[in-house]
Amino acid sequence: MKVSVNGTIFEQKDALVSIADKAVWYDFGVYENIKVLQGKIMWPEMHTYRLFKSAEIIGLHIGEEKERILQWVRNYAEVQKLKDHIIKICVYGDADKNARATVYMFAIGLTFYPDQFYAQGVKAITYQGERNFPTAKSMDTLVNFIAFRTAKERGAFEAILIDREGNAREGSRSNLYIVEKETIITPPLEDVLEGVTRVLVLKLLEENEIPFKEERISKDRLMAADEIFITATSSNVMSVTEIDQQKIGAGAPGEATKQIIQLYRTMQKEYLGR
Repeated sequence: MKVSVNGTIFEQKDALVSIADKAVWYDFGVYENIKVLQGKIMWPEMHTYRLFKSAEIIGLHIGEEKERILQWVRNYAEVQKLKDHIIKICVYGDADKNARATVYMFAIGLTFYPDQFYAQGVKAITYQGERNFPTAKSMDTLVNFIAFRTAKERGAFEAILIDREGNAREGSRSNLYIVEKETIITPPLEDVLEGVTRVLVLKLLEENEIPFKEERISKDRLMAADEIFITATSSNVMSVTEIDQQKIGAGAPGEATKQIIQLYRTMQKEYLGR
């Protein structure tokens, strides 16, 4: 698979990042994962908007317009004939002068999770840690990596990050929601990344008059929830039925979660034009 560098497509072996680049040393970069499903790029404008928002939060000057980045995404997907993939956009800033950044794009295969994950729910663990610049999708993802690695070692699908105040913020690669008495609760935006799937799900809740609110979620509140679900670009909406070997609610996907899973699937089909 070839790589796009500032809009020009290279062989992967020729698209190199220097070990001497200070942006690499200091994680002075932002990234995005854009899903391509059945050959269609899913919500690229929303992802590009967030890319620039993340860059603004950490003071990184990209040096290109959003529409130009979108053109690069569309061209890369067309030239590479992408069908079911994730386009990873990695933007490394100019660490010395903060002039024009370098924008890398490459594709990896899209993961399709087993149907049973959605029908039965998945296991998670809690992990003590929080991201720096939590509202930005920055390259500083060490805590995410270690948390997810720990989850895999314990046979879990995801790790829920618990901050220094004892609140559950987000998954290592997902946004987090609990259900309390038929109301959906998700951590406030000042504490978490505004995931694209999160934006879409909250829109669905509003359109379908499903009550929701943004509040901090203590670990005790998390474990006592009636239902828990997570959202992400690759996994969409998925129920969490066990955390730290403790069943959540009835230990199976609840009615609220199942409704949201179905609503999201319908919306995705409509976006695909099916």
